[in-house]
Amino acid sequence: MARKKQMEIQLRDGVEVLDIGEMEIWDGADLSFLRDTLHILIVKEGSSSLGVNMRFVKYVPSGFFGMLYDCHEKGTSIRVYEPQAHVQKMLWFQQFFDHVYDDCHLLVNGPKHPLNINGSSIWNNRSPWNSEKPTQLAATMNATARTHLEDNRVIVK
Repeated sequence: MARKKQMEIQLRDGVEVLDIGEMEIWDGADLSFLRDTLHILIVKEGSSSLGVNMRFVKYVPSGFFGMLYDCHEKGTSIRVYEPQAHVQKMLWFQQFFDHVYDDCHLLVNGPKHPLNINGSSIWNNRSPWNSEKPTQLAATMNATARTHLEDNRVIVK
């Protein structure tokens, strides 16, 4: 039998913080639960500053950041609290969150570092595509990606 999910909403420095508990891995159902709660707080209750406690979280679904950014684009200030170190190392986190104080990070308007595929960027200096002698696989993948971009189509296999 599935357990019923519960969420606490706590007030921290004027920010309503959603806390889904001690769950380490969030799935699509958790994301939906968070989205519905954010919608109620923003649309129905007029909240302008919200946060999510990530103290126990080790994995989030890919749509989590997009969901937070959608709220941000509608004018709501978004913060995350107590993210674990490996969450802080995720690209989306490094690109779109500023450390505010202690365990609080604020979602910002745009990426902090540009992603420049062909030139110098802090994100592509670790990539095998950036070596002087790229592997055949990397060269093939780059050529294939360019072809698909030029054709204005996306192929999902």
